[in-house]
Amino acid sequence: MGKRQESTSPRWLLIATGVFGLLGAVLVVVTRYYEIQKARAEAVRAQREADLALNPAPTAPAISNPGAAAPVGSGNARPISDTVYYPLAPGVSMAFCWIPPGSATLGSPAGEFGRRPDEPEKQFVSKGFWLGKYEVTQAEWEAVTRTNPSTFNGKRPGVVNGLNTANFPVDDLSWIDAQNFIKSLAARRDAPSVFGKPCSFCLPHEDEWEYACRGGRGNAIPFYFGNALNGRDSNCDGTRPFGVPAFGPMLGRTCAVGSYEKLAPHPWGLCDMHGNVHEYCETEARPANKRVLRGGCYASPPVLCRSAVRDIFGPDTNRYNTVGMRVCVRPE
Repeated sequence: MGKRQESTSPRWLLIATGVFGLLGAVLVVVTRYYEIQKARAEAVRAQREADLALNPAPTAPAISNPGAAAPVGSGNARPISDTVYYPLAPGVSMAFCWIPPGSATLGSPAGEFGRRPDEPEKQFVSKGFWLGKYEVTQAEWEAVTRTNPSTFNGKRPGVVNGLNTANFPVDDLSWIDAQNFIKSLAARRDAPSVFGKPCSFCLPHEDEWEYACRGGRGNAIPFYFGNALNGRDSNCDGTRPFGVPAFGPMLGRTCAVGSYEKLAPHPWGLCDMHGNVHEYCETEARPANKRVLRGGCYASPPVLCRSAVRDIFGPDTNRYNTVGMRVCVRPE
């Protein structure tokens, strides 16, 4: 029998090498953890300072000649302007951006990272519509319903207690809540005087939502502003970055609508199309009694905030503090 070859390294040296290797790995993990927590704390502090400085929403500007005639040769009355303000109460108005007619490829291309089976590419043609510039805010919800169901309400105990959350998105909505809000807007019957022609309030169809989100830039990029997101261009979980190695902040709650408008301007003027709160669409999902949500939320990793991502939520009575809404207005 052959003689077993003995190791030339002392046993204590092998053990020490293993221990130091393990300690090094632990140190890397701990260092990254504290870096993430530091980034998150900095984001929370900066956002809190910004929230404390919030001013009430501006009063809607006066709109002159709202029923202006369409240009010669136009099949439809032209929009009043790129942005229309629909007054709800003194000092509270909903801003709507005109989403121009056109066609686009929706869904995600085959090579997009994180692509899911329910994101097939397809063609969509739009006749044009208005879409809320912002997610419905707590001030807007209160002006219509006289209630505020939001978890992130500065008048309640919690992480935003004491903040002015009037311009935060309303959250904790069920599908039925959203439909009742739409019905309340429709009952006012003053939309033609603001939008210039008969129209109807609704939730956007998910294809309308994605068409608007992409802003005419096609589906070759996952976000309307580019290929990368790490929580610095929208309110999401930046500790799990997409398309960029650097991790970013995770606020862990909603924030004032429009907070990222200057950092990530949208071609058609929309805000918060990626993150902040999930947004109901009118599309029914399978199984029945479930609805499609779009846009991701403050707790979503960037890969789930992509323009093509579809989330399913239900039944219609369910509420959660990551879910809000955005209003669509369709010309008739």
